[in-house]
Amino acid sequence: MYKNSLIPTASITNHTSITSKYIYDAGMYRDKLNHLSLMTLLEKMQADAANSGMKQVSGFTNAFRAATRESIKEGEILTIPTGKDFVVYENTTIGSEGKRPQYINCPTNMGRIVEFYPTMLTRTAFVVDTDCKPVLEGSRQKRVPTTGEVANFVAGKAIDPTMKAMQGCQIQFHDSQTYKTRRFGVSAEEATADDVVDMTVGSWDFVGDKLPTGYVKSEKK
Repeated sequence: MYKNSLIPTASITNHTSITSKYIYDAGMYRDKLNHLSLMTLLEKMQADAANSGMKQVSGFTNAFRAATRESIKEGEILTIPTGKDFVVYENTTIGSEGKRPQYINCPTNMGRIVEFYPTMLTRTAFVVDTDCKPVLEGSRQKRVPTTGEVANFVAGKAIDPTMKAMQGCQIQFHDSQTYKTRRFGVSAEEATADDVVDMTVGSWDFVGDKLPTGYVKSEKK
C-alpha cells in the first residue's frame, strides 16, 4: 500500500477541483488508507463526481480549456487509465456549453490521483511583466510552448482519439518553469497588473514500455 494517507477536506466550491477533496499527508489517518488502493479511491472519486457539478461525457471535444489546474509536480508520472476507468468528466459549473473544461482522473507515482486536462499538453505561455505588458524577444512577444514526446504526439491531432490511443501509457512531467501571463479572456488593451497570472509549462515524455497506438517512433526524440 501507499505510505501517504488520506484526509478528506471540506466540500468543493464551483472553482475547486474534485481531487482537492483528498489531501495526502504521511502519518495521519494511516489506518484508513491501509485497506484502500489508488484504484479504489479512483472509483470513489468517480462516484462523487456527479454530486460535485461534474458530468460524465462520452469523450473529449475540441472546445475545452483547463480553467482550473491540478498541481502536477516536477518529475511526476501519470498513468492514463484504461477500460472502465477511462472516464471523461466535464465541469458544468463553469464555462458555457461546448466550452467547459474536461478531464480524466489519473493515478500517479506519488501515491495520489490528479485531474488531468489534455490542454496541459498543448499550452503555451505568452509572457508578460508585472504590469501585464508583453515581454518581447526581438519584435515579438516571448512565448514558451509545452515540449516533449507527448506534446509532439498530440500536436495537430483530434484530442479524443489521441487520448484514447494513450490508454495505459505513462507520461512524465519535467523541466517545468512558471511564467507570468495574461488572464484568459482579457484583451491586451484592457489588461492591468491585476490580470497577471502564473502559468507553468514544461516537457511531457513517455516513460515505460507502453506506447500509444499509432505512435511513430521517429516522433520520439
